[in-house]
Amino acid sequence: MVFADVIFPAFSAPYFAFWFFPGAAFLAMLAEVFVFKLTNFDLGWRRACAGVAGANLLSWFAGVALSLVMPYGLASVPHPMPNGQIHYFLEPGPLFPVFLVFGLVLAYLLSILIEVRFWRRFTRRNPLANSLKTTIWANTASYLVLIAVAAFYIFYFRT
Repeated sequence: MVFADVIFPAFSAPYFAFWFFPGAAFLAMLAEVFVFKLTNFDLGWRRACAGVAGANLLSWFAGVALSLVMPYGLASVPHPMPNGQIHYFLEPGPLFPVFLVFGLVLAYLLSILIEVRFWRRFTRRNPLANSLKTTIWANTASYLVLIAVAAFYIFYFRT
């Protein structure tokens, strides 16, 4: 079995990680739904799922657009070929891990800012008890799930 090395900008990592861990994205969104349900009993399951899906989709599009104008953290590295030619490939540069962590924090903060506004509009008729606090807790739960899955993968499969 062969796996391809997929290189993308460091700031895009939080937005494209679900390609590699689709189950983690599902678990993260499920964590958000549970937080919204625990803090707002009158919010129905369908409405909670629709709200989480809509808020995350909106946040995803904004994050991808923003990540495309951020520094990439990639370096062009020469690789000599057997025929004597030199080909240049993009590889993670020395600051790539720093950009990854900064991108994750930026994605977390951006998702809170976008999703709290989304939830305030989404629940205009029946407002949430405290949309800012609930959104912070929901995003914290989902990002902890994503970090736990990534850490498990890195330490279990990559070592």
